[in-house]
Amino acid sequence: VIVCDKGVIAIEVKNLSDSIHFDDENCYYEKEDGKRYIWSYEDPRSEARRHGNALRNYLNEHGFNAVKVNRILVFPNGKVSWEGDLGIFIAKDKESLRRYIASSEADNVCTAEVQAEIKKLLNKL
Repeated sequence: VIVCDKGVIAIEVKNLSDSIHFDDENCYYEKEDGKRYIWSYEDPRSEARRHGNALRNYLNEHGFNAVKVNRILVFPNGKVSWEGDLGIFIAKDKESLRRYIASSEADNVCTAEVQAEIKKLLNKL
């Protein structure tokens, strides 16, 4: 979790040995013997959404309702491809993650004081 002037960023990191592909509806591993589709519940996008929503709910319960929570999937090995609107940002490497965060709009609600309070709250977990 990153807490910054952009809001709260929930990062789900996947270190997979196989290539993975996403499109609007499907997710599958590309194996030597063909494609292996992943059930929607096990789709990394679903996992990132569930974790992001749990974080959102936790912040809401503690009075941080207006703070933006962004969800990002990171594949450090770069073995990921996608097409279409995935509804979640996917980063292939540290540089694309850095560019995403740098280009995100600031969350005016997430002031330095709010960031400090959120960090204290998250450190209690």
